[in-house]
Amino acid sequence: MKKPSKEWKEFGQIISIVDIKIAKYQRILSKLKKEKEKLVNLDQKLWNEINFQQVKLKELNIENYVDNLKGYFGSREKLKSNIESIFFDASVNSQKIKQVDQDIESHILLKASLEKRKDALVEVRHNYAG
Repeated sequence: MKKPSKEWKEFGQIISIVDIKIAKYQRILSKLKKEKEKLVNLDQKLWNEINFQQVKLKELNIENYVDNLKGYFGSREKLKSNIESIFFDASVNSQKIKQVDQDIESHILLKASLEKRKDALVEVRHNYAG
């Protein structure tokens, strides 16, 4: 058996480095996907809460506030304010989801690029070593 040259050892190290970078991007993608899942669940909860608050607003009846018209309008405005606040939170959450989606997409592209680079390096190694 012929002992591999120093250049081929270094070439193998380059392939190993690319493998490490690919694994790094895979871990990042895994974390981003988990974060997106949490954000999507939160988004669903917020929209459910908005729907619940809207139902409460629709069911708010002036008959319950016969002697206290001010209380009726106060309750109504409080519910509307809650809905607006939750809607704002849902909007911010939607922006976070879009940002995570963009991060996921960019990391997928970087990982794919590294995988192509690794495949090319392995092919060069096999063509010239064999």
